[in-house]
Amino acid sequence: MSDDPRDETGPSKTVEEDASDWASLANLDFPLNVYALALGLGQGYVEALHYGLFETPSEAGAPSQAGAPSHAEVPEQVLHRDSGPDLALAQARATDRLLAQLPPAPARVLEVGIGLGKTLRRLSLEGYRVEGITPDSHQVAMARHTLPHVPVEEGRFECASRPPGSLDVVLFQESAQYIDREVVLARSFEWLCVGGLLIIMDEVPSAEVPEWRASSERLGYRERAFVDYTAEAAPSVDVLVRSIETHRAEIESRLGLSPVRLYELVAELKRRRAAYRLGRHRYVLFHWEKKGPK
Repeated sequence: MSDDPRDETGPSKTVEEDASDWASLANLDFPLNVYALALGLGQGYVEALHYGLFETPSEAGAPSQAGAPSHAEVPEQVLHRDSGPDLALAQARATDRLLAQLPPAPARVLEVGIGLGKTLRRLSLEGYRVEGITPDSHQVAMARHTLPHVPVEEGRFECASRPPGSLDVVLFQESAQYIDREVVLARSFEWLCVGGLLIIMDEVPSAEVPEWRASSERLGYRERAFVDYTAEAAPSVDVLVRSIETHRAEIESRLGLSPVRLYELVAELKRRRAAYRLGRHRYVLFHWEKKGPK
């Protein structure tokens, strides 16, 4: 057995096997705590809170092993459960698509918004010089406990500072939506070296997609890739709604939530799903490179 703290390739525990996992998930900020518990109760395990990319309709409602991501770290109990959507596979596929945009290790990577820390862990294991930032103190505590060798800052991206040109990649996975567009673009541009990459995978109002692309060009980015994953990502909302509704009573009990608050959250998720169907929201990948001076 290695003494290296990065040697964490053994099987992970399910939330049922470790009561401390439940406490950690319950302590996340609302509504992430609801999402985490709903998914954990539904599949006995939760590694990530972001959307997945479903390759077939059956994946969102019945198990299917086709198209499993080559780099996915999917628990055995998820791969071989008897029923339910392949959300863990879809989430791993989304992360694979995102991280395929990265330059080789040991590039310097800042992940903005760290979730449950799985991407930080993966990048560290692959040899990247990675660090994270999040305003959620519970996410920070979880990351520092499981990944003590990875620097994680508690704070807001808008208020953080880094030396100009000190990063090769700034990475957002469903965290850019909480930050002003111009701040995301300008601050990342300042911190990136020439040739550095800003990579974002997130849901965006359809009307704002051209604004993101125009603002990036104006600031001095070159667009390397733009991919619309809306059709593959939107079923994630259906999976989440089903999980919450199935485990509503236990979620309310564990988190001390009123039925009204959970009902309002589900209603908001259903409105979001309708926005995807109507083309008002899109789930996209932006990949920009910082250009050098002319």
